[in-house]
Amino acid sequence: MSEMSTPPSTASHEVPRHSHAAPMPAGSIADWYERLLDAILRVALVLGSGLAGVGSVVAWRAGEPRQIFFYFLVISLLTLITFSHEVEYFIRAGVFLLFLYILGLLSQTRYFIGFEGNGELVFMTFSVLSAVLLGRKVGFMALILSVGTMFIFALLYAGGLIPPPHHLGSSTSLVEWVDEPLQLFVFGTGTIVPISYLLESFRAAFMESERARVELEAHRQRLHHMVEERTAHLERRTRELQVAAEVARDAALATNLDDLLNQAVNLIRDQFGFYHAGLFLVDEHGEYAVLRAATGGSGQKMLAEHHKLKVGEVGIVGYVTATGESRIALDVGTDAAHFKNPLLPRTRSELALPLRVGDRVIGALDVQSERPEAFDDDDVAIFQVMADQLAVAIERTRLFEQVRATLERRLESVISNTPIVLLAVEPDGTISLARGKALARLRHQHPHLVGRSVKEIFGETHAFTSAFRRALAGVHVGTLMEFSGRLFEWSLTPLVDEDHTVSQVLAVAMDVTELKKAEVALHQRNQLLTALHQTALEIMGHLEMEELLRLIVTRAAGLVDSVHGYVTLMEPDGSALVTRVGIGLFATRIGDRLKPGQGVAGRVWQNARL
Repeated sequence: MSEMSTPPSTASHEVPRHSHAAPMPAGSIADWYERLLDAILRVALVLGSGLAGVGSVVAWRAGEPRQIFFYFLVISLLTLITFSHEVEYFIRAGVFLLFLYILGLLSQTRYFIGFEGNGELVFMTFSVLSAVLLGRKVGFMALILSVGTMFIFALLYAGGLIPPPHHLGSSTSLVEWVDEPLQLFVFGTGTIVPISYLLESFRAAFMESERARVELEAHRQRLHHMVEERTAHLERRTRELQVAAEVARDAALATNLDDLLNQAVNLIRDQFGFYHAGLFLVDEHGEYAVLRAATGGSGQKMLAEHHKLKVGEVGIVGYVTATGESRIALDVGTDAAHFKNPLLPRTRSELALPLRVGDRVIGALDVQSERPEAFDDDDVAIFQVMADQLAVAIERTRLFEQVRATLERRLESVISNTPIVLLAVEPDGTISLARGKALARLRHQHPHLVGRSVKEIFGETHAFTSAFRRALAGVHVGTLMEFSGRLFEWSLTPLVDEDHTVSQVLAVAMDVTELKKAEVALHQRNQLLTALHQTALEIMGHLEMEELLRLIVTRAAGLVDSVHGYVTLMEPDGSALVTRVGIGLFATRIGDRLKPGQGVAGRVWQNARL
């Protein structure tokens, strides 16, 4: 920089700037000179205004009104440069010093009323302020200019070309006139040198302080930057651990494999702001890594296209599923294994981690970023924890689904081969599920039960409709009902939601027709055996034949819900059957004789069978 274009501090001492340093604050040396110039201009404005007032009065009395205008113009311009802070320092200082020099010129003539004869003082001030405001070299240049100007005036005075001011006399001796320029040179040099030395020392100390301040600020900025990086690093690790915990929680609760995978990839992408996240599972032949879950519209397109990568051959995912080792591509443009997917054009870095269960690799977790070098070794450690948790959850969910499928097949087999009816009925009475071997009895009249209403199938007043209303009110109902000539035992169970409202009624019925028939037959047999037992006991308690026979025929008639009967005995010679006891209609036939083959009793006697 030129010494005349900026404050002298920046001309002789450049402030070193660190790459992290902030712009120079208000306390820099340049600002200090700006404030110094402001102070000098304000003092000059105050003093100048007073002197201009006095000069104007003198000029008015001397009949020189044009000089009043000159005073007004000077004060106006001085005011302008004093308060125009947007104007550059050099221009303000240069204009002010130019005013001083012009004032010195005018004060050397008797035609400038009010300041004539004060040129030496003005030139001295001009030289010293030039050194202060613009540097030592400029100060000496101003001093030489001032001395030269006064020497020229001395020649003019001595030659009588212009009259000197009144108080200086009218001498024509050059020696007398040269004395003032020499005095100005001596006093000016004696003033500028120490002032310059002091200012240089001040500037050096100030610049050293400024350099220390800049270095301190740069160090502070570096520390601040390190703290921000550390904080961001800790926040990232905290977020990664939180996501790992959420993945572990979801993995522990998940029962559906697709839901688990979709929740995992969306959680990872959303929490870390990744461009893409996907989960691949190795197919049953171990040949391809098949995309099972992915984020965003591009991920959905890849899923629709059944996107897959050859294990061990294509992409970072292929490498990871083949080797079981994680891999980072800090710049996918230079990574030979990276698969350039046209659906993911903004990928700049990629991280793939294996999903391992024991020694088996069942898939890979793949995350991609729009930033280069977006991953580091710490990311690998955290994300591998998530990948291991997902692998265990995936394997557990697969086993759960296999067990559930097996149980569903077995349950279906039981329902299909057992004479039961299984109905699920919605709160509005619509049948949403109808299964069971015994459905054939209901479908005899209504082949399609699902979607039909209970009232339509069973009628408004049927016992099942009434039982459904009670179950819908939250009451478990068990009852016997008859359908198509068959007897069913029904159990209606209300299914209650968390808000204690019935969401469905589950009705299960079993065909108990044969069971009930067997129960009736068993009951009748028990009655017969009981009667025989009672008869045997009574026989042992009676010795009269007639009374014993009457008891037997009465008990036998009671077993068949009758009040009529008789007993015949064969004569000792075997010639006939004689009715010995009769009850009811046969009470009057006691003593009747029957020959073999006569009547029912005769035929039984003759044939020896019923």
